[in-house]
Amino acid sequence: MAKSTSLRSLWQLDPSIAHLNHGSFGAVPHDVQLVQESFQKRMNANPNRWFRSELPDLMSGARHITASWLGVDAGDFAFVPNAGQGVITAVQSLVNHVNAQHQTAHIVDTSLGYGGVTRGLQHIAARSGATYSDALLTYPVDLDAEVIASRLRECMPMLGAPTIVVLDHITSETGLLLPVSDIISDLRTTHPDTMFVIDGAHSAGMLQNPIPHGCDVWVGNLHKWLCAPRPAAALVCRNPLFALRFLRSRRRGGSRMASQPRSTGRARPITPPTCRCRLQSPFKNSGRGAFATTTTEVSSMVAPNSCAAPGKSSHTSIHLAKRHGCAR
Repeated sequence: MAKSTSLRSLWQLDPSIAHLNHGSFGAVPHDVQLVQESFQKRMNANPNRWFRSELPDLMSGARHITASWLGVDAGDFAFVPNAGQGVITAVQSLVNHVNAQHQTAHIVDTSLGYGGVTRGLQHIAARSGATYSDALLTYPVDLDAEVIASRLRECMPMLGAPTIVVLDHITSETGLLLPVSDIISDLRTTHPDTMFVIDGAHSAGMLQNPIPHGCDVWVGNLHKWLCAPRPAAALVCRNPLFALRFLRSRRRGGSRMASQPRSTGRARPITPPTCRCRLQSPFKNSGRGAFATTTTEVSSMVAPNSCAAPGKSSHTSIHLAKRHGCAR
């Protein structure tokens, strides 16, 4: 009890309230709040210098540090506003890529998914000509990996059809830890080309290994358990084919690109000064443009060869996510 009281004193949470929520908006200790305020003071002291000269380097450093903490390469990592918007952006980008191949994408979700993301996925399917299926999972019975994989498989189309499966690592409303790696492994025995997007909104800081093995794209919040400013989240592209397309796309676009060898044998993109500002600002009120350019960055990272429908740019995914309540 003494240790619990000592730890509680480090935080600003109201001691008269028992905070039972397993995630939501996150909280920060006193010391972290002081550091955040120091950055805000630097910004307000000279906004021109801050946004033009200081912020890009700080964001680049934060990107590399956070990627290293997650155990991934910085070239496969991008900041996004929050997990919900990141998932919507990733799925829309993958659907666009499938459409560019003149095929029909199939999106599969579960009934335990976050409501805002589920509605966003349904909207993506409607506006992009994709199909959407919802695998029914009964809480708390259907928690076994084999059972969940079986329910998802029932919703998946014939072999070879482009399929995107969205899975929550820790479910939002029920706080369940799903055996995501085992589910992916099971499904890939019959549907090897399935693309898996993981909604890890509650994973970073709660799980020792927040990024499950076998996923293609992972998105997780940084403001829930890692004490980052609200909102802050990370998107990680784990599929090497997507990363290679990203490199080729960026080079074709004429961006200055430096590469370094890495253990996997792939080239690693080093974000040049002309691109660093595309990463989202850690300050909530830093301007809508940060969100829009982040969407473009992530869209090219996940599926850079994708082609948005006429009149529907990749920025639509951000508006779509906000519209359907994905701000977690």
